[in-house]
Amino acid sequence: MYIHIPFCASKCGYCAFYSEIGTGALRRRAYLEKIVEYLRQINFAEPLKTLYLGGGTPNFLTAAELEYLFENIRKYVPMHSDCEISCEMNPETLTPAKMQLIASFVNRISLGVQSFDDAVRRKLMRRCSGQQLQKALELIKQYQIKHFNIDLIYGVNTVEWQIFEQDLAKALDWGVDHLSCYALTAEENSILGLHSPVADDESSAQWWQKIGDYLAGKGMFRYEISNYARKGGICQHNKNVWQGDNLLGIGAAASGFNGRDRYTFDGNIDSFLRGEAPEIDSIPSQLRMLEIFAVNLRTVDGWEKSRWEKLYANCWQPMLELCRRASEKNPQWWHITADEIKLQEAGLLFWDDVAVEVLDWSELILAVNF
Repeated sequence: MYIHIPFCASKCGYCAFYSEIGTGALRRRAYLEKIVEYLRQINFAEPLKTLYLGGGTPNFLTAAELEYLFENIRKYVPMHSDCEISCEMNPETLTPAKMQLIASFVNRISLGVQSFDDAVRRKLMRRCSGQQLQKALELIKQYQIKHFNIDLIYGVNTVEWQIFEQDLAKALDWGVDHLSCYALTAEENSILGLHSPVADDESSAQWWQKIGDYLAGKGMFRYEISNYARKGGICQHNKNVWQGDNLLGIGAAASGFNGRDRYTFDGNIDSFLRGEAPEIDSIPSQLRMLEIFAVNLRTVDGWEKSRWEKLYANCWQPMLELCRRASEKNPQWWHITADEIKLQEAGLLFWDDVAVEVLDWSELILAVNF
């Protein structure tokens, strides 16, 4: 399950996710009550494997609002005893009271740092002071959450590698077992928009390789294009989504997947409060199969025959043949055996191109039975 909390204290320059700034208490309460209304109505076929609270900024909610949300999730949502419960957080709105509540409920946190360098954060319009960041990190260290991720952004124009290397070192010093390192992109619907200080593609690609080498030397390995973890630190929620598992998405702009169709709620709190149905993304079953196949090629492990055939029985051989054909053009991108299909490092760098090609195979697999 994914629950979207679309409230923020301010909008960062690079952010293109849906959120509202400075929303009042009455509106937040109405939104949370609508979330709870959805939770009450769900007929769960089985307990949740993972729950992810994202945003926006979940910890923009007050301590009382967080307590209300957590209590109702406990009341209405069945969860496996080892359910992974994740919460995104921003440093500037984290307080001791909120941290205590979060630590009592979640077992994985993700802190939006982006950079430990004040000048880089200013470039990104990241409104978080060094003092706020330090206090937040000290609070998190005090509670020793089982899994701890920090988000970092690289590929910012004019920023030297040494600055980002210091970001990596500082994150590791704070005890993370997971890092998400995203290349800055120019998003039209962000504040910075197409004027984002994005470094050139060649430079970003070099940094991507250097990040992987640096972190591997510290015992933290890439398992997806932008994600790195120590042993046991992989984010199971993301891994399951990449592999095509069902996803219950709730909230304005939240998406879900029922195994056949994807749906997305409108990116508008008022629409969600009115109870408007999400938009259904219904596409031919062959194209959905290719979409799922392409998405999980983002991961270092890619696909094993046994995992794929649990989703699509008797469909391994046609995918194997199509991938072998694709590998003839770029053999350095692919690693293919009778029981395994994945991308090598060079292929992960060009995942966008691979995904476009995979999605073009729909006409070639029309004869496949599902």
